[in-house]
Amino acid sequence: MELESSPRRIVDLDRYPVLDVGSARYRTVVDDARAQLIARGAAELAGFITPGGVAALAADADSLAQRAHRSGGEGTAYLEIPDFSLPDGHPRLTWGSYALGAVAYDLIPVSSPLRQLYEWAPVVNVGRCSGRRGVRRALGGGRCCDRPR
Repeated sequence: MELESSPRRIVDLDRYPVLDVGSARYRTVVDDARAQLIARGAAELAGFITPGGVAALAADADSLAQRAHRSGGEGTAYLEIPDFSLPDGHPRLTWGSYALGAVAYDLIPVSSPLRQLYEWAPVVNVGRCSGRRGVRRALGGGRCCDRPR
């Protein structure tokens, strides 16, 4: 039985046929995403989540916000130690104040549409777009997945 908040209800499956792996339309979507990743380092799947799905995910995130661990400080937008070998003015060398909140995976209920989307096989198998092996589950440390490098 499918839960009411199944990803099938919030993903635009007509525009993004992620369940029809063998179709030409699926291949076109994957090839376009891969080309974006190569050209820009990121892929935008405009409209992947339906407007109603965006509203459901926003409401879900709002309901989870009270459980977030909050932190802040000074750092880069990438929350990493900068590569100081980059030329002056490179965006990865720009520092500023940051504040963020993160909800531990084990605090996100199984009924959460966000968690269901995150665990949904077509989303987990990002390797089809990235050319990587996909996502593997990580154990412990509050993390639920890790991207192979």
